[in-house]
Amino acid sequence: MLEDAESPEATARRDALQAALRHWRQQMAAAIAAEDHDAVIRARNELHRLVGDCPPFGA
Repeated sequence: MLEDAESPEATARRDALQAALRHWRQQMAAAIAAEDHDAVIRARNELHRLVGDCPPFGA
């Protein structure tokens, strides 16, 4: 268990990423349900953008 307190900036980044990922999951689920291949590709690209924007684990 981590004993160090998370900085307010790290907490804000984590919360923003979690919200973005929740939105992404909704987009992907809707695209799959609609069988919209282009929307699936766009959602996949958005996930890559989100992951690329976050710092490495433990940073």
